[in-house]
Amino acid sequence: MSINRQKSYLSFVVVLLLLVNMPNAYAEWTYVYCAKSDQSDWYWLKDISNHYATISGNWGMEKLRESRKWGAKLCYEYFFYFSVSDDEYSLISEQCREGYVPQPANNKYSQWYIFNVNKSNGEHYFAPGYYTILEGGLECFDQNLEGFESHSPWQ
Repeated sequence: MSINRQKSYLSFVVVLLLLVNMPNAYAEWTYVYCAKSDQSDWYWLKDISNHYATISGNWGMEKLRESRKWGAKLCYEYFFYFSVSDDEYSLISEQCREGYVPQPANNKYSQWYIFNVNKSNGEHYFAPGYYTILEGGLECFDQNLEGFESHSPWQ
């Protein structure tokens, strides 16, 4: 197999793995749960009709830093977030019990994500919460095609 063909194949594998690990990028809403920052307890947030609470927004990805895992050159660590308005975040935040913070999730098998809160003045901030750090990048797969490693930033 030629080098260009290998790179094309690896690019395809990386994109495929990103899509598998990424929350639904086209969803305009997601569910909300309330959790302690240390993951010791969580519960689904429900509305006054006892339905699971949802929130509208957009999924995004934040690159954290480059890493040299597997002896690769261009690996990086990243996490996913769900962008919402400051008003919507305040509304759901008030509904969580004391000591709990709201967090987005597509289902009970979702990894841990946080909210990216957009203020009316154009600024934004990441809300408190626990999140899963993923590792990836094309060069990560030069010597190892096992895929992405998911772990906690506190392990």
